[in-house]
Amino acid sequence: MSKAAVVIVSGSERLRSALSALRHRNYRLYWLGQLSSVLAQNMEGVAQSWLVLDLTDSPLLLGLTGLMFATPTIALTLVGGVIADRVDRRRIMIVSQCFSASMFCLLAALVVLERVELWHVMSLAFLSGCVRAFDRPSRMALLPQMVPKEDIPNAVAIGGTIWQVNRLVGPAVAGLLIYSLGVGATYLFCFGASLSAVCLWLGIRLQPLPHTASAGGVLQHMAEGLNFIRQNQIYYTFIGMIFFNSVFGMSYLILMPVFARNVLHVGSQGFGFLQSVGGAGALVGVLAVAWFSHSRKKGLLAIFGAAVFGFLLIAFALSNSYPFSLTLALVLGIAGQFYMTTISTILQVNLPNQLRGRVMSIYGLAWELMPVGGMIADHQLSGLHVHIGVPDREAGVVALNAARPWMPLLTAISTNSPLWRGHDTGYDSWRTVLLRRWTTAGCPPSFVDAADYDHRIHRLLGIGGTKDLALIAWDVRLSEHLPTIEFRMGDAQLDADSTLLIAALCRALVSHMLARPEATVAAATASAEVPSELLSAALVHSAHFGMRAEVFDPISGGLAPAGDVLRRFVQMVAAELQEEGDLEAVESSVRRLIRTGTGAERQRAAFAIDGMAGVRRLLDATIVANHGRSGERTASNNL
Repeated sequence: MSKAAVVIVSGSERLRSALSALRHRNYRLYWLGQLSSVLAQNMEGVAQSWLVLDLTDSPLLLGLTGLMFATPTIALTLVGGVIADRVDRRRIMIVSQCFSASMFCLLAALVVLERVELWHVMSLAFLSGCVRAFDRPSRMALLPQMVPKEDIPNAVAIGGTIWQVNRLVGPAVAGLLIYSLGVGATYLFCFGASLSAVCLWLGIRLQPLPHTASAGGVLQHMAEGLNFIRQNQIYYTFIGMIFFNSVFGMSYLILMPVFARNVLHVGSQGFGFLQSVGGAGALVGVLAVAWFSHSRKKGLLAIFGAAVFGFLLIAFALSNSYPFSLTLALVLGIAGQFYMTTISTILQVNLPNQLRGRVMSIYGLAWELMPVGGMIADHQLSGLHVHIGVPDREAGVVALNAARPWMPLLTAISTNSPLWRGHDTGYDSWRTVLLRRWTTAGCPPSFVDAADYDHRIHRLLGIGGTKDLALIAWDVRLSEHLPTIEFRMGDAQLDADSTLLIAALCRALVSHMLARPEATVAAATASAEVPSELLSAALVHSAHFGMRAEVFDPISGGLAPAGDVLRRFVQMVAAELQEEGDLEAVESSVRRLIRTGTGAERQRAAFAIDGMAGVRRLLDATIVANHGRSGERTASNNL
């Protein structure tokens, strides 16, 4: 009778198995060089941020410096993948590291000699991004040349520990060096660490791989890599998971200061603990992958880890308890790093070598997109867009010109975003302030006719963020898809009555101007006489004070009490309101607005009493109050 064999694996044997990739000389040299190189990268990031703030004291310029690095990295990464499949990857890695070391040395000299200027830092950040685009795909694609296939999972996991250790150590070492010796010494340390990596990598001896050159240029080879992913379920599934996780999942790390300050109310010290606990969890996750690197069913493990990460992230978002959030940050780090490292292992084991550089460059690109998730999450203020039908674009331009001088009043009426990240901004419409970052924000100029309008907006294409006509962000514009004029100045409102008031006033204004030729001519003349810079300043004034003080009065050409300007506006369009059956409802809403204030005033009052909890109660009460009153409103029947 046969008996099942029992295999007993000792702890020491399991440990050797967990470190099996380090048995190979080439991988040991690669790992030690990578440790030194990543340490330099992490320290340089801290030194650069500190240097820019020291030079400019400007968070905006600090962000632009980061953008100078990120832009070429994202734009050239796919090209870097093509080069990695054509050229000796070890050589690319060493040359890239030499370039990085030289830039660290140059910056160190500029700082020590007190010659450094902002343009030096930003230019070198741009060059560093270019180098990163070629360096990263080559590093990732080189790994399978240094270890046999059975040790690739372990090599990926052990390599992942480098990033997590340096995530904990690198910024701390940089901070100590900056404090004790200065930024120049920190850059010199980065220079030395980069040179150490070069020396170690020069000792790597690899068997040359045949680089089969296929016909076509760089773009065709990039397309080959993308098509390979698209046609293979395992690759597009797991790389797709990484993309979504990077943009929508791991971006929670970018928003961690917001959670610490505004949700958990623990300040900078509590934020530091959240970051440290998350980093420790990520290190545990990578070590867990190394420990189980020789096990099977990695695909199921990756999917299970992703699901656990998602549920934990939801729990973290809903948590108001600091101790519970600390625990969740630890487990989030473990789960997230476990499943992402497992996916990297699956890709590295199964990829054909001739496409490895291109596919891994796309995989690496996903990580460069993590800040995009922070921007998406940063855009948390919603607007109210009102479309009013017009007969044609000529009539739309007439209405637009007539509406221009009244945009400060309409903005003041619709202010409803005084709070940002748990704090009172001092503005009644912080959304209006944020939108000033757009290339075409604020009030539009006046136009001669529809042809003039179309000609001038097409000239804006390609400038700044205006990639297409849908991104024309003026407070009032012609729709490119509907026969309407679109009013975009308003914040999303607390209740339906406020929304209907704004919509009714916009419609009455358009009807008033289009129904009376003499009014149209007078309005066009008056609009052209109001300088754009005056309206721009008046819009910011309205965003700041709302209806609490004075607003720009198109009739007098200066500031006047907000309530008086609103009453005169209603009187001007009273006939159109009456014709639509909206006059009684509008007059009632105006009286309520003047008595109780705009949404911004009501939010600020609730916030002053009980913080964000008070604002949430205001929102709940407003929704409940309006839910039972839908039958009382008649203006909505026609809008």
